[in-house]
Amino acid sequence: MTNKFTSKFFHLFGSKGIGKELSPLPKVADFMPQFDPLLQDKPVEILYWPSYQNPYQRLFYGRDGEHYLTRPGCIDEALEAAQSSNQKDVCFHVHWLNSLFKKNKNSTTAHDLVEEFLQQCFSFKRLGGLVIWTIHNAEEHECPEPELEFRLRKELGQLADIVIMHSCRNNNKIIEELGIQHDKVLIIEHGSYINVYENAVPRHLARQRFKLRTNVTSFLNLGFMRPYKGIDQLIGAVSQLNETGKDASLTLAGSASKEDSDYLTMVAKEKLFIQAYCGWVKDDDVQYYMNAADFVVLPYKNILTSGSALLSLSFGKPVIAPKRGALVDLLEDGQTGFLYNPEEENGLLKALLRGIETPVEKRFSMSQAALSQASKLLWSDARAKLIGGIRSINDR
Repeated sequence: MTNKFTSKFFHLFGSKGIGKELSPLPKVADFMPQFDPLLQDKPVEILYWPSYQNPYQRLFYGRDGEHYLTRPGCIDEALEAAQSSNQKDVCFHVHWLNSLFKKNKNSTTAHDLVEEFLQQCFSFKRLGGLVIWTIHNAEEHECPEPELEFRLRKELGQLADIVIMHSCRNNNKIIEELGIQHDKVLIIEHGSYINVYENAVPRHLARQRFKLRTNVTSFLNLGFMRPYKGIDQLIGAVSQLNETGKDASLTLAGSASKEDSDYLTMVAKEKLFIQAYCGWVKDDDVQYYMNAADFVVLPYKNILTSGSALLSLSFGKPVIAPKRGALVDLLEDGQTGFLYNPEEENGLLKALLRGIETPVEKRFSMSQAALSQASKLLWSDARAKLIGGIRSINDR
């Protein structure tokens, strides 16, 4: 007997008792409804900053409607929108804060930019605008000004009308550190990436592209390769597996600094069981990496929310990860992946061994469970909670 997830796995594990392919899951547009029923008062206009070229913001905000408008915009544009209209509620939605530091290595300049940004946010609120902040990270990645960044996070958290977090895990610690009122914290689950990327390449063709042998257990780490992601630890663990006779390969793919790229290229030349593809991964290539892999490994040294884990589950890939942040809420050990204690000696190595020793039938059921979990995480639910949070502010 087949079920609605079977078609996604027919090409991953072959025809071994699985049956016919079924109709595909809903298209992206099906997860992007308009919100007129929630918007019976003044229209809502949301300006979001910074705007990144990834699917997250497009999926989160969805399609505009008569009473629901979104567009990228900095605080200057948000101020202009708030000044020019009293016919709609204007919201300024802040996402990642590192944009204030990226191009400003001078401490004085960075301090001035933070001061100006916060003052503009206060001015925006005085004009009747609502400030929303999504806390994506426990701290900004590789921020050159940690003390200044903490002050920015603390003041933004206190002036924001709504603070969004994508997981319940570790919330209290962050909320208390930043002095945020609990009643303005809104938990909105991160949606999945089902049908966002092409997913038509069968397993055997994907593995052929990377010259992976049929029986080798293939581990994948895909995304920006940064120190906090534990790439060194992962390389070491997979090397240990091979030194003890285990048949395992590791594929690393994603953008990296010049220094890290040179290092990973050298490691891949020395260790034939490792492949490193340093550079931007094209959307059409995501399916090749995912469908060639047996497990996605995300050995974060620190993590709050993981889009990479959501992407992996959306391709039906079990995830191996530490018991940290949202990963504990998102993954079920032994069902949608393997969780390990990051404080335990060889914790990652033991989790990789569990993956290698998992028989093909169990891998198939784990893949089904991964996709099933992803299918429950709808962007439409996320947006409904966002609009509901905005309306609740106006009703106070």
